[in-house]
Amino acid sequence: MLAHTRRTLSLNVTIQQVSNQLQLACRSFSSGNRNNPNSGISEDIAEKEPTIHHLDVKHILFGPTDSRLPLPGNIGFSFRLQQQLPLQKNQKSTKHCDVLTGETNYDRQVAILDQELRRDFEDTESLEELYEEELKARSKPGEMLEVKLQECPELLKKDFATLFPAVNVAKSNLSVLTFTQKTIHDMSSWSEDTEEEREKLTEYFVETAKEICRRIRSQGHWADFVDPTSGRPYLGDYTPATFFETDCRYRQFGFTIEDLGCCKVLRHHKWGTHCFVGSIFTNAPLESDVVAEILAEMDLLNHNGA
Repeated sequence: MLAHTRRTLSLNVTIQQVSNQLQLACRSFSSGNRNNPNSGISEDIAEKEPTIHHLDVKHILFGPTDSRLPLPGNIGFSFRLQQQLPLQKNQKSTKHCDVLTGETNYDRQVAILDQELRRDFEDTESLEELYEEELKARSKPGEMLEVKLQECPELLKKDFATLFPAVNVAKSNLSVLTFTQKTIHDMSSWSEDTEEEREKLTEYFVETAKEICRRIRSQGHWADFVDPTSGRPYLGDYTPATFFETDCRYRQFGFTIEDLGCCKVLRHHKWGTHCFVGSIFTNAPLESDVVAEILAEMDLLNHNGA
């Protein structure tokens, strides 16, 4: 029994020694030089830890098969792991995006705005020249203002009765004075310059219309005008009815109303959409002295280019 036990212990020791030698041989083989396959196993090589190479986990799991790992279980030799895996034809190199230094959508928008501002600044001189030429054209006789006094058609008197409920315009004389100013910008499109010009023309029309109505009222007649900003009478009582510059009733006074789908645009027979229109209503006869004086002054103002 004792001899059997000794043989078993010696056998276990022999197996353990063989196992240790195999482990040392495998370590030296995996870390050895490829060009020197016949080099022996030394204690220095055995004591060194094997070289560790980190692989791209995403590439192993989701990408194509790695040629550096030919053995089952994605196992390969150390000297092959040092080689760079070549890119395939349909595989693109991955670029790492730095969140702190990478360009954001806001940065791109700022760059585009800066480019547009620089372009506008470069065109400033040409725009100023264009404005100067247009102002010269506006100063020519008959090219800045058009004032026409027309008798209101009978069919429209009933419509304007709701606009001026305090006056019985349906059974009295009613004349409409259209006050048309030529504009530099096209009124069919919106821009900051167009809006600024519209505000100035509106202010000029309101001040002029107030003076015209004051003079007509001083002679015992009724007169009022439509505020372009609200479409309602400026001097009269409040009413829900309106009369804007794109109202179809302007067609009865020589203008054209175009429907662009998204909005309507008033067109002058000579200036097109480069116009701003205001309207003044009165029951003063066309042949009255006060009306004749006002028309003469407007005509003189227009020809003087003031």
